[in-house]
Amino acid sequence: MGRAPTIHFVGHASFILEGETGAVLADPWLTGTAFNDGWSPLSSPRLGDELRERVTDVYISHEHPDHFSTASLQQLARPEAPTVRTRSTRDGRVASYCRAKGFDVTEMPPHERVSFAPGFAAACGPHRHMDSWLLVETGGTTLLNINDCRINDAAQALRIRSVTGPVDVLFTQFSYANWVGNPDEVERRRAYADLMLSYVRTQIEIFEPRYVVPFASFVRFCHAENAYLTAELPRLRDVVEYIETQTRATPIALYPGDAWTVGQAHDNDAAIARYEADAAEPVAIRTPSRSLSIAELSALSSEHVRRLRNRSNWMAATRALEATGFLRPVRIRLWDLERTVEFRCNRGLRETTESPHIEMGTDSLALCFEQDFGAETLYVNGRYRIVQGPEKLFFRHFYPAILNNQGYSFPLGAVQFVLSDRISWRLRAVREALHTRTPARRG
Repeated sequence: MGRAPTIHFVGHASFILEGETGAVLADPWLTGTAFNDGWSPLSSPRLGDELRERVTDVYISHEHPDHFSTASLQQLARPEAPTVRTRSTRDGRVASYCRAKGFDVTEMPPHERVSFAPGFAAACGPHRHMDSWLLVETGGTTLLNINDCRINDAAQALRIRSVTGPVDVLFTQFSYANWVGNPDEVERRRAYADLMLSYVRTQIEIFEPRYVVPFASFVRFCHAENAYLTAELPRLRDVVEYIETQTRATPIALYPGDAWTVGQAHDNDAAIARYEADAAEPVAIRTPSRSLSIAELSALSSEHVRRLRNRSNWMAATRALEATGFLRPVRIRLWDLERTVEFRCNRGLRETTESPHIEMGTDSLALCFEQDFGAETLYVNGRYRIVQGPEKLFFRHFYPAILNNQGYSFPLGAVQFVLSDRISWRLRAVREALHTRTPARRG
């Protein structure tokens, strides 16, 4: 079986699992902020040079910048650079970027075991539309990293368990990581934080880990427009107590720089105390890096619409959605200009005096026009306020761009996008059936 592996915690969602024949580093975010200056690490990541040199493989779970940090990836470049492992995706963008930077890249097919080194194997699988989980087996230990996969019911967990089986160590997110209400909606955030912990309990019941490492939640909302979201984030102390009292698993709290060999005793209090000390320190509050005029925003919106038209056959679909009221015009109050604009995804931007549905800065709205992932970034960083109407009305206008960002067209690709996770599991079932079918005897 070999010796038990050691886990070196780097920070937030990043750690190294080191066995006798390899060391895989997951999702390194080593420097800078993420999500358009919306997040900063609660505690500074730690990855010393000696440990960095021992890394043989790097796993990138998905494209969000707190998991796929291009600046951090460059810190791993060296003559004998580690192999980058990522799940195969429709667009292949993460793999293409890493290859362009000189890394050897392996795109892992869903649900299939891949050998990283003798006695060191892994499998990954997509979850919903972007995220992925990673199972690593070495030294007689199985570790499941579900990072941002929001596995919130038993059915989802059971499907993954059909691939992984019971595991020894579970790494799971324990806190919310997106906009959850306006500043006065304190109880909403508290209720959502409690809900996240109930998801953790369901995961533990299904995967039956001996140990659970709460992670991928060690951030602060660090912008003047979203800092209020930090106040209701769950405390690690409460999370550890919840796992101890509500489940059969043993919680393992790790601070950046900590090392824990699976199976050994571990002092959670030391890590908890260090996180609490960091949380008590003031955070550098960011402010918008730029302010744009209505004319500049209008030009960006026109270019955004032009790109969408070139990549999708969508005019009839958007008109139909407008007719149903699902995609009615959205009005946006711009904080820095103290003016309101109206946007339609198939027509562009114009100024209006009508009451807004949503408020934000011009910096955030510009990002939504400039990048296909811009609206998704805005939802995660929470740099906006809802004024009236459906909460997702603004984001509905950017669904086509979000689809395009992941390699799908609109509207035909929307069906594939929605069903992609189910299709992946159906294909696995077919492969298993073909593999296990007994050949008919010949007469």
